[in-house]
Amino acid sequence: MILSADALAVPTRTTQSDVFEAYVDRLLGWQNVASSRLVTTVISERTAEVLLAAGLYPFGPHLRQMIESCGLEEISVNDILRVANDLLGRGVYIEDDWGISDVSWISVTSVPDLTADCCVPDLRRDIERLLALMTLLGRIAPDVFAASVLIVAQQCSSVAHVTSMIDIVEPKAVNDGRVACFAYPVPMSACVCVGFDVVSAAQHLDNVRLWCAVETVEEADMIIRLAYLKEAFVVDKSVQWTGVPHFRIRQQFLDSCGRYGFMREPSRVKRLLSALVDLLLSRNESRGHALRTGAGGNDPPRLRGKDRAWRHDVDYEFHLHIWRMESGVIEFACLVTHNDFYIPE
Repeated sequence: MILSADALAVPTRTTQSDVFEAYVDRLLGWQNVASSRLVTTVISERTAEVLLAAGLYPFGPHLRQMIESCGLEEISVNDILRVANDLLGRGVYIEDDWGISDVSWISVTSVPDLTADCCVPDLRRDIERLLALMTLLGRIAPDVFAASVLIVAQQCSSVAHVTSMIDIVEPKAVNDGRVACFAYPVPMSACVCVGFDVVSAAQHLDNVRLWCAVETVEEADMIIRLAYLKEAFVVDKSVQWTGVPHFRIRQQFLDSCGRYGFMREPSRVKRLLSALVDLLLSRNESRGHALRTGAGGNDPPRLRGKDRAWRHDVDYEFHLHIWRMESGVIEFACLVTHNDFYIPE
């Protein structure tokens, strides 16, 4: 995720409370993803400078005034500062990541116009610079470009067609042949994936690839949430990170997934994630049934206090065993083969 200065800028003091609340929600959402090693969150090394020049850097007094003027006493200034400072100070810069110190451009245009709602010149120019860099990245590092999502404050289409005319590129390495091969000025174009919050950004993430790198329960939790948001967003554009149904993951679940190849084999991972999202969305319920104490249809249902055991098909051979807890929480307990009816208590 590439966070623009526009996305991190504190709303102006004339902002209505719902706009400021949305800003806080976006910050918290990005923090949930940025704290994971699986998703790289980068900013420009100029971001802080741009925000300071625009007078929109997330300082405590400004935030406190916004909270008071919007009547949002339940929001903590320190919480916002912690998240903002973490995002701004994590030290992963696109210039270092891509090997480009700077770029100069004659023109940059995007359809839709990603600067249409940006009335601050410093923020507008920062977006244009990022777009110019991304069109260049599409030519010199297509694999990195394909996995990148630009985050802006404006709600817009998920993909923007960007054209640029670049006249100067300053690489980090003096003899960088990737940029020396062009005859400048050079026209560039690219279809740039765009998001304005973690939910819209999730539409562009390859959750199968991310799951194949999962090592911990916490990482699995994040990927399941992202997979849910990707599916739920299709039918409900207002879905938020906080709207993901409550679930928890047992270590035995990941262990069993690894045992049967559902942690590293993409085709199996794809089926697994689809089944997990089925359960969270209450989708394809015909693929599941109560797990009983025996194999017979008349055997009593398996209970853990008031929690009910449930079995859901991943495919014909493999099945998820879960606990539907009295509180409404879904506990992913284990993955089993067709003739296995075990579920850990």
